[in-house]
Amino acid sequence: MSDKNYTVPLIIRGQVIEDDCIPFGGRRGGVKFQAPDLGKHLKHLCLSAPSKMGDLYDISLDDIIDYLNYANVPSNISIG
Repeated sequence: MSDKNYTVPLIIRGQVIEDDCIPFGGRRGGVKFQAPDLGKHLKHLCLSAPSKMGDLYDISLDDIIDYLNYANVPSNISIG
């Protein structure tokens, strides 16, 4: 068990959001963390038309890997 609290930012379309955080409790007294209230940012997450996602196709796989390395995401994570 840990008394340490973590803050997990919300990243939407390249914008890092770290304010308006709400607490989340860990399971069985585990690690606690706080993150921005997603409800306050849904309007930025959901787009009104699929065509507004066009800029995402400009991102290369190398850019994504560079970002994950910058964010210190472990390279041994399993996706899927």
